[in-house]
Amino acid sequence: MSIQLQDVKKVYDNGEEVLRDVNLTIEDGEFIAIVGPSGCGKSTLLRMIAGLVSVSEGKIYINGRDVTDLPPKERDLTMVFQNYALYPFLTVKENVAFGLKARKLPTDEIERRVSKAIETVALTDYADKKPSALSGGQRQRVALARSIASEAKICLMDEPLSNLDAQLRTSMRSVIRRLQRQLGLTVVYVTHDQVEAMTMADRIVVLNDHHVQQVGTPAEIYKHPNNVFVGRFLGSPQMNILDAHLDAEQTLHLADSIKLPKQHIVTFSSTFKVGVRPEDLTLTRTKTPNACITNIEYLGNQLVCHLELTNGSNITVLLPEEGAHIDWHLNDKVSVSLTGRYHIFDQNDCAIKG
Repeated sequence: MSIQLQDVKKVYDNGEEVLRDVNLTIEDGEFIAIVGPSGCGKSTLLRMIAGLVSVSEGKIYINGRDVTDLPPKERDLTMVFQNYALYPFLTVKENVAFGLKARKLPTDEIERRVSKAIETVALTDYADKKPSALSGGQRQRVALARSIASEAKICLMDEPLSNLDAQLRTSMRSVIRRLQRQLGLTVVYVTHDQVEAMTMADRIVVLNDHHVQQVGTPAEIYKHPNNVFVGRFLGSPQMNILDAHLDAEQTLHLADSIKLPKQHIVTFSSTFKVGVRPEDLTLTRTKTPNACITNIEYLGNQLVCHLELTNGSNITVLLPEEGAHIDWHLNDKVSVSLTGRYHIFDQNDCAIKG
């Protein structure tokens, strides 16, 4: 089922504006991740789609039907929360069946749905156990089973993996994505974790400053950020943002320390900002160093080097396996140079397309 948000705005009774001018179309069977910093309106947007929070202005459509003023039970969707919302005194199968019983479905239909949902999330052997006997990952799978049993074609997920440890989060990402594809669900997934968004989503919606900053595939957003915020928010380590200027010979100077030829740019002013991802830089030892290593993070097959440029600016370089095996040390004087692409932003932090 598709979802469309048209000029959606949310303002609370106290006058606080949370979201404005949200226009978004989510296709049938699409996995959309909504990311952004804390307090940017991610969960509010999700709850407006669910009908749990009212819309101040604009319209929400599900499969072309205006649901803006409809209660949650009439929107044919389900939600999965970060706290699982399981009843501790009920067994796994009783938790999964609870909502179906509330809808007064026939007993044989409830048993069919519950059995199928529990099998789908690989919890058949735990059907008669209570939540206290389950691990965090198993409890989240019960919450997923409850959603599956509803047979709703839209699933809204609000940071469902944030309470799990790193190893469990990794495995549950695969579980959720597999189930979404297997069942043909339309998923709207709120997360503060950019890794979850990048690895799971068909498209990502980046929120900040009360509105949508960019919508695109993970690759589109990573390679072509609309502005400085998006460039820095997606990617780890973060994109380096450096002040830059163009000299009379059309050479770009980054932080008065790194020189590179001018890209083909339609127009830009004499002063602007350049964004460079850490993996697009490298280190060498030369007779004219332009940086000093201030910290080194060893990641096995990669090395993250933090440096201070000659003008005092800080920069991060991500070295691949071959570079990570070089014997770099704290306080080494080195030269930082560009090996890949870079991004030019104007004085308002917006990308300059060339």
